[in-house]
Amino acid sequence: MRTREKLLEYANQIKGLGYKVYISKDVYFQYGYIVNEKDEIGYFQLDDFGTGVVFSTKHKPANGIGCGFGLDDSFNGHREITKELVDRCFAIAPNWATRSERQKVVKWTATEYLSRKFEREMVVEL
Repeated sequence: MRTREKLLEYANQIKGLGYKVYISKDVYFQYGYIVNEKDEIGYFQLDDFGTGVVFSTKHKPANGIGCGFGLDDSFNGHREITKELVDRCFAIAPNWATRSERQKVVKWTATEYLSRKFEREMVVEL
């Protein structure tokens, strides 16, 4: 199955769990955003082999912690999506993050993040 079709398959699974899903308009970029009922935002993308999906948190850029924490390794994506897997995206940080890393996290709201010019131009709601 082609990668875009695979992305759409996983995006629809996530949407079927009750989340809003936004995906890249550009077929060469295989990522998307997940929004829950609290206006929190998470991130997903196809794994390196294009056969599963990996998840990340999203937060405002900060020194030493970037703009989100990867929750899965890029080689072993999930092929079956559950609510528990998706809900990890909305955490402040994963359990392995240090106290100082956690203190640097300032979360985006989905409304705030998706209203930025680049995102308005690059993603579309599924």
